Amino acid sequence: MVTTEKFSVASLRETGIVRKINGWLCSPFYVLLIGLLAAVSNVFALELPVYTVYVLVGLYISFFAEDYLPLMPLVIFCYIAPSVSSNPGKNEASIFYPQNGGIYLLVIAALFFASVVWRLVTDPDFGGKKFLKAPRALQSGMLILGLAYVLGGVGSGYYLPNLGKNLLFGFVQFLSVFFMYWLFSGAVRWEKARKDYFAWIGLSTGITLLIQLANIYVTGNVLVNGAIVREQIFTGWGMYNNIGAMLAFMIPCAAYLACIRKHAWIYTLCCLAFAGGVVFTCSRGSILGAVFGFGLSYILIILKAKNKRANLIAHIVTAAVIVLAVVVLRDKILSVFRQLVEKGADPSTRDTLYTEGIRQFLKYPVFGATFYPTEFIPWDFSTLENFSALFPPRWHNTLIQVAASCGTVGLVAFGYHRFQTVRIFVREMTLEKVFISVSLLALLGMSLLDCHMFNIGPVLMYSMLLAFAEKSTAGIKINLQ
Repeated sequence: MVTTEKFSVASLRETGIVRKINGWLCSPFYVLLIGLLAAVSNVFALELPVYTVYVLVGLYISFFAEDYLPLMPLVIFCYIAPSVSSNPGKNEASIFYPQNGGIYLLVIAALFFASVVWRLVTDPDFGGKKFLKAPRALQSGMLILGLAYVLGGVGSGYYLPNLGKNLLFGFVQFLSVFFMYWLFSGAVRWEKARKDYFAWIGLSTGITLLIQLANIYVTGNVLVNGAIVREQIFTGWGMYNNIGAMLAFMIPCAAYLACIRKHAWIYTLCCLAFAGGVVFTCSRGSILGAVFGFGLSYILIILKAKNKRANLIAHIVTAAVIVLAVVVLRDKILSVFRQLVEKGADPSTRDTLYTEGIRQFLKYPVFGATFYPTEFIPWDFSTLENFSALFPPRWHNTLIQVAASCGTVGLVAFGYHRFQTVRIFVREMTLEKVFISVSLLALLGMSLLDCHMFNIGPVLMYSMLLAFAEKSTAGIKINLQ
């Protein structure tokens, strides 16, 4: 007699075909394929079919995968998949608005969310109380930071008039920091997880961004009279600053692979390609982040990469080609990047933004004056009121943003969160942690010139990297000798 247990979801996870699929989901090929789909979505405006595929993959993960590690690439690629025609800040026909496909997206997202809840409740290995009680060293700091976010503006006179949208925006910002860390800290079998999985996600993200950037140059009106007009560099999920920052953020991930993989020169060239992509975004803050990330990563590659002779030859050839190109094409390069050169160290009104943000903080020093600016309104890239009603213009500096919006309470909460993150990195240092720290430092540094820490997407990656840094502790112990 056949028992029903034989046909349970748990038993199906043990079948040969499911085991093979699950192994593939933890491979670089899967991560690169998910990235390719995001590039296809972005270039050809195929968001709805690609998101449908992503949700179907997510449902498979919930029902049949060993754990939620394969969900990580889906998170970041969902964010960077939208095409320019679906930019919700510039196009009323964006698929993210209810009448254009937003309802469908909400329905399939709800189905997937229900599957995650079911798995977290029923899984015998990491579900139920095990998931809730999983050690999370950063949880308390994140919760305190989230509380500071939603209390931003209390007592300022602006809190109640902006109550609904301030609570919603603050809660969304909290979720972007907290949820991925919370989920993956408890729903991944870290003793089995690939130590290089985060790096493959970063590499694939960087490649996807380069494809998107190339498409922008080909299809957009970026080159005018032989010079780059950086205001024309934008896509469905962000503009030149966003694209540049994400590329700079990914450089150390490729560098980590250069240190542990056999053909290190391939990944070193990927680092160089990502850095070159950042230059072509003409985002000055991102270029600084790329210089920092690439510089530290390159030193680590020299110290730790295998097959040092092949790497040295690749480095010499690459450097020679770059120097030759600069010498031969100097005038052409200066002409193409004319706008970038002319701007130089021009703060682009950031000095005014910072002054006004500090003034708002000094006027409301305890809880700030909400995320929605009061007497002074910063520049807003969005041209649609519906979008700006939820995503307010920001202060282009993380510390000033927190101070102006959430006051001293917010700064203390953010400082405590930062203290906890530093603590997990200095304990049991591994090569993985070193490269993750370089990525995070690049992001945090760039966020002192822009609002990346309040743009959701970079923080989703930030949150997942923190989970990796804390949980993937059985890595390669670092030895720089």
